[in-house]
Amino acid sequence: MSAWHRVVARARSFALETKGAARRFAHRTHRLVQLVRGWQQRPGTLVVAPAPAPAANGAGAAAGPGAVYVPPQGLLTPADPLHLRVDAQLSATPTLNVLLPGLCMRGMSGGPNTILNLTYRMAAQGVPVRYLSCSADMDADTAPLWAHVQALAGIPRRLPNVAFVCAHDRRKAVAIGAGDVFLASAWWTAQMVKYALPLVRPQRFLYVIQDYEPVLHEHSTSHALAAETYGLDCAPIVNHPLLLEYLVRHGVGRFADPAFAARAAVIDPAIDRQHFFVDEHRPAGPRRLLFYARPRSAARNLFQLGIAALQRAAALGAFEQQAWEFLAMGDPVEDIALGRGHVLRHAPWRDFAGYAAQMRHADVLLSLMLSPHPSYPPLEMAACGGLVVTNAYDVKSAQRLTALSPNIAAPAPTIEAVGDALALAAARVGDRAARAAGARLAAPASWAAALAPVLPYAIAAFHDCRSRT
Repeated sequence: MSAWHRVVARARSFALETKGAARRFAHRTHRLVQLVRGWQQRPGTLVVAPAPAPAANGAGAAAGPGAVYVPPQGLLTPADPLHLRVDAQLSATPTLNVLLPGLCMRGMSGGPNTILNLTYRMAAQGVPVRYLSCSADMDADTAPLWAHVQALAGIPRRLPNVAFVCAHDRRKAVAIGAGDVFLASAWWTAQMVKYALPLVRPQRFLYVIQDYEPVLHEHSTSHALAAETYGLDCAPIVNHPLLLEYLVRHGVGRFADPAFAARAAVIDPAIDRQHFFVDEHRPAGPRRLLFYARPRSAARNLFQLGIAALQRAAALGAFEQQAWEFLAMGDPVEDIALGRGHVLRHAPWRDFAGYAAQMRHADVLLSLMLSPHPSYPPLEMAACGGLVVTNAYDVKSAQRLTALSPNIAAPAPTIEAVGDALALAAARVGDRAARAAGARLAAPASWAAALAPVLPYAIAAFHDCRSRT
């Protein structure tokens, strides 16, 4: 292809991306305006399930503490109630409604992947599954989604009892059955479940708890609503032993009850060694540092602190002994000067295979997380023989993370401590033998092994929820 044709192709691609972005912006702006107008102009609805018993004088009983208030759209975003309707024809096939923030390939990270992996395996065991995209539009072309979930679960076929449904447009009702069960994958989807329970007979739901999510927010309405979800009547599936330990230690919601905590299923996340391994044939080039940068989508990843720590390490001369490149993966960011001529540049989005290759071909990962969950990138990078700088938090101590892999350093979340840890990592990159030894991670090597003890619990919980009306 000539230089001219490449310029034309890029121009066309840019035009299409710009047109698509403009269309999405207009749609979201229109929806925001409609939501604001909606909740300002009308209140929500008080729903009682089951119906209250009549009072002694024969009058209908007033709605009591068991009444569920369903707020109007836009008041409690992102926890806006779903628009659901009960279809009598669906009552014969009780289905697990899996509420995900989005069903789009660009949003497939560790958390959603874990939900898809578990629930597709449930479907293979006979549980009908309906995936709902609740907070974002679903990809118009679902073929990549189908391929993705099949690859995650290791089930290379489309299961006939699985459906992908977009529930994001609240103007369109999604049909469910009266005997359906719900699965929440994040705090705001748990709130959506609470609003939806009056529509169905089962009054308990499955809740895959993937972090202590009040820390996603400042002390606010969202913080309070997130904390409330841990007190709801659910069958808990907790994503990581450290997270369960945190919930129990702090008596969070129902986890203050030892019997409830003992019933919880725990996922010890797998680090798939088919994707994350020491690559002896990595391409030649400068040393590479990856920064898990999410300044817009996840404040708990401490973007600003990470930048300051990188700048401190650069000022200390940590990256002067050899050539380095610095790549930010996650949210798009502009180039950021780190000092001494070093620049952090944005790494384009990659699919899962591309992401894994990017990890295998890097030397150091900076991935901060101000919450009790260790998150997946540090574990994946350590398994690739890379050095990781993350941070300690409560039960997630430096000692606990180093026990998973000596490739992981977890200093206190301060500029100085993280910057010094980065300088130490840069000095250690040449010790490939130690890095390879640290790649032998204390974690399951496959998702089949990780989910083997959880899958029977999840299936039993689905049937148990159906029996609790």
